[in-house]
Amino acid sequence: MRLFTQKENRIIKQLVEYKQTGNLRQLQVAPLLRKNLSFLALRWEVQPIPQVFVYTLGDGTKKTIEEATRNNYFEILDFVFFLQELEERKFIKFLSLPNSNVEKERILYDRDKYRYEPDKKQFIDKKLTDSSSILSLFGDFQYQLFHCGKDSEYASTIDSQIIPNSFAYDLDNLVYNLIYPLPIAEEYVREGFYTLEDRRFIEQKKLNASTLLTTNEALRVSKRSYRTSANSYKVAAYALIVSILFGLLQCCNDTKIEKEQFDQLINTLHDVRTATNH
Repeated sequence: MRLFTQKENRIIKQLVEYKQTGNLRQLQVAPLLRKNLSFLALRWEVQPIPQVFVYTLGDGTKKTIEEATRNNYFEILDFVFFLQELEERKFIKFLSLPNSNVEKERILYDRDKYRYEPDKKQFIDKKLTDSSSILSLFGDFQYQLFHCGKDSEYASTIDSQIIPNSFAYDLDNLVYNLIYPLPIAEEYVREGFYTLEDRRFIEQKKLNASTLLTTNEALRVSKRSYRTSANSYKVAAYALIVSILFGLLQCCNDTKIEKEQFDQLINTLHDVRTATNH
């Protein structure tokens, strides 16, 4: 299993906390995605082709808007694909939420603040009524955001970017689901972001290190024993040579030893000593 990043671990921990505190609303995919939106709205279609629509306010240069939209759009993709990965790894389970108006609600935006008019692609501040002057003046214009300030009402142009790709299918499958963190996710957080496999690997690593230390100690003891045995062998060899030499001297006590014989005896003793050193 791959290691999760710190950001991914924070997401898992947050999901587990939502479950443990019984905050089911925050475990719904739609509110989680809306909370991560930096642009105005995200809409998608699956027919006739899959495509995603990103709505942003039209203030700023086109390049700046496109760059900001692209970056946040990629963050949304990362988040959705990570949720799918968590399901594949049995960390979470998606539970379907029945919705009779799925076709009318393929869009994410701040529902607490705005209402959406799909025919005109308008987002209207909920503080505004149908009789508000701003709606009377610009109510027929498409791609507008109608605000209600403290002492004023005004409209802003909306920029729409169309992104045709299969991510629309992913949104369609996940947005109306509830995320249920499974016990393995709770254990993962409780154990300091270590899975059972991670902990087994760590324990095996510790066992291998302990075994290596034991093996090294055994080798060291064996080497010491070998040296002791070798020294004992040398001592025995010297003792044998001394015994032979002493015996020869006893045998030759009344016999004159020629210089050549004595030299030969010394050379033999030297050869034996050299042999024992190897």
